[in-house]
Amino acid sequence: MNFGYRQANALVVYNDYLSGVPMAVMDGMYITEIRTPCVSFASAKYMARPDSRTFGMIGCGMQGREHVRIVCNTLKKLETIYIYDVFEDMADKLIEDIQPKVPARIVKAKNIEEVVKSSEVFSSATAIPEKPNPQIKDEWVIKGQTVLLNDAHSLMEDVTIKRADKYTFDSIEQHELLAGYGYYPYGFPEVYGEIGEVCGGKKKGRERDDELIICNNIGMAVEDMMLLRVMFDRALETKAGRFLPL
Repeated sequence: MNFGYRQANALVVYNDYLSGVPMAVMDGMYITEIRTPCVSFASAKYMARPDSRTFGMIGCGMQGREHVRIVCNTLKKLETIYIYDVFEDMADKLIEDIQPKVPARIVKAKNIEEVVKSSEVFSSATAIPEKPNPQIKDEWVIKGQTVLLNDAHSLMEDVTIKRADKYTFDSIEQHELLAGYGYYPYGFPEVYGEIGEVCGGKKKGRERDDELIICNNIGMAVEDMMLLRVMFDRALETKAGRFLPL
């Protein structure tokens, strides 16, 4: 029962780390809405082929919309973006709202298969069930693709996950915790490393055009906090929001 509210809600109280005094109350959902695609495309910067011309988005909710809105900032040669959602009106609304803001053409796909087969890079942002519910067939996924997961490997077949040339987590420890809850019933594939190690230069990103690379980023609070500070500083500069006396 959600009492008429969305599935997830979040409120952040930002405190000064020395005094503990609250400095801001911020919408946590907006922060994670922005942060999640930023992590995806930090991954894509190092793991995707820079000349990629097609991108796919499975799921057109809050996260999917933001992925489509900012993907061209990283994949600058994109020509076509394929989108799909089980709720067709969500895909229609995404195109209506986001197409004027991106240079690539947004195409509503008929199904998940079309998205996967049409895209050099594709992402998924759907619900995370307690047990994976594979809907992306292994034969649809080919060498050279980059897969950016925001929903564990809920939609992927285990065989696909385990044949990736490089497979990364945003936090290995976090995913080990999820495994303890039963979210990875078939075990982990061989993990290449954390995406932070790649972005930080400790591990190599894509080395060959024919590598199948899968980046599984669920999200971490520390990522929210990094973005939160940037937004807080900009709010002070622009006098955005409402100033309240303590």
